[in-house]
Amino acid sequence: MNKRWLKLDKYGVSRERTRELLAFAMQYKEWQDGFRRGKDPMLMKKIELINDLAIKASNETVGDDMLAEYLIKSATEERGFFYLRDVMGMPFGRREYDKGRVKFYLLLNEARD
Repeated sequence: MNKRWLKLDKYGVSRERTRELLAFAMQYKEWQDGFRRGKDPMLMKKIELINDLAIKASNETVGDDMLAEYLIKSATEERGFFYLRDVMGMPFGRREYDKGRVKFYLLLNEARD
C-alpha cells in the first residue's frame, strides 16, 4: 500500500496519539460487522462518530459533504490518494484530500479526548 504517513505533530498531536487515532478508525469495518450481527448496540455510536466527523471535515475543507465518502474510505481501509482518484473517481485534488484527511483526524482527536 502506498499511503502517505500522517503527520500531526505541528498540530500538537504526538506520533503515538496519531497511531492510536489511525488504529481506532481502522476498526470501522469490524464495528459494522458486529452491529449487523447484533453484538453490541454501542458500535453504532462509533460508526456514527466516524461518519459525522468525515462529513464535518469535508464541509470545512471543500464546502460540502462530497469528500466525506473518500475520507471514510481512506481512514477505514487505508486507501491512498491515487486509489481514490483513479479507481473510485474522487473529483478532488491532492491538496483538498490532504487537508480533509488532516482535518478528519484532528476532529477525531478532539472527539476522543
